[in-house]
Amino acid sequence: MLEQRSIRLFENAIKSEITRKGYRYQLDKFLEWSKIKDFDSLLEAPEKNIQELLEDYIMYLKKKVSPNTVPVYFAPIELFFTMNDVDTNYKKLRKLFPATEKSASGRAYTRQEIQKILRNAKTKRGRALVFLLASSGLRKGAIPGIKLKHMKKIDENSYSILIYEGSKQEDYVFTTPEATIPIDEYLDERRKDGEYMDGETPLFRNDYSLGIEKVKPCATDSISKLTGRLVSCIERKKITKRRYDVQQEYGFRKFFSTIIKNTMGITPTMTEKLINHIGVVQLDGNYFKPTVEQMFEAYKKAIPELTIEDSERYKVQNQKLQEQLSEKEKLENTVEELKLKFDRHEIKRNEQLSKQEKRIKELEDQIKSDRV
Repeated sequence: MLEQRSIRLFENAIKSEITRKGYRYQLDKFLEWSKIKDFDSLLEAPEKNIQELLEDYIMYLKKKVSPNTVPVYFAPIELFFTMNDVDTNYKKLRKLFPATEKSASGRAYTRQEIQKILRNAKTKRGRALVFLLASSGLRKGAIPGIKLKHMKKIDENSYSILIYEGSKQEDYVFTTPEATIPIDEYLDERRKDGEYMDGETPLFRNDYSLGIEKVKPCATDSISKLTGRLVSCIERKKITKRRYDVQQEYGFRKFFSTIIKNTMGITPTMTEKLINHIGVVQLDGNYFKPTVEQMFEAYKKAIPELTIEDSERYKVQNQKLQEQLSEKEKLENTVEELKLKFDRHEIKRNEQLSKQEKRIKELEDQIKSDRV
């Protein structure tokens, strides 16, 4: 079925696929709230009625979401009416926006808190989500766009995941060996439930009763509801009316970022790359282009501290220690081999010198004999 022209105009005004999906989602929510059957019907209402509808929606949002979020939710609606030549009083509408609140910088979840959250996760889906957020530092908005074709095992135990495909923010994130296991278990559960999977299958799907139901990516609102239930076991301190000292999803990203920044051996520029920031300086984004393998080599340095469960972290630390001991043994063996080579070389050199001295003595004796 051909999309209504009003929506085609709206979507063609948005260049980024990620932004397009986010804007369409918010516009659909507005249509659902308005109880009007479709978008073309929405445009048929008199402009006065549309103006009142928008005013009422802003007042509705003020009761439901953060003051800082109201302009974000309203932007897609404004674009829709602008692209369809509906003249409304946006100056008046913006006067209805609530005063913005100062964003609390907030703290990261502690490892102990994440352990508690995992104990509160009763489903494979919940555990996979928590481990993914903590081990990769992903933003919530990146998750709906991840498909199985974006995931590859970069070694036996870790995934590399392409995020924001086709956009300026396109990049790679990684999972720890600990996080890879619950992600695979979640995917295996869906296969056993009858879901057909291919490269286009979303990493996280919507809730389902039967695996064979049509698969849709898990929307950001659904992710927020899930993480909200998972982190409800954590005591979070309220900073403002709607904000806490640790943000619901962003607390995982801060946990990841803190560890990456504190890991020895990762350069500042690579640190920003792993966190999916533009770079230490503006030009880093244009000129610093490490390979996926180079990024993973840097990421591996942080795996011991990114590992959540104590038992798993001890295993990783022990493995790292064994690798260091192995490297030390290799180095010691190399030193011994070099010493042996040097000793052999010295013996051979001394033998040659002895032969030369003996020959010189013989020549000297010969000269003396000839003189006599």
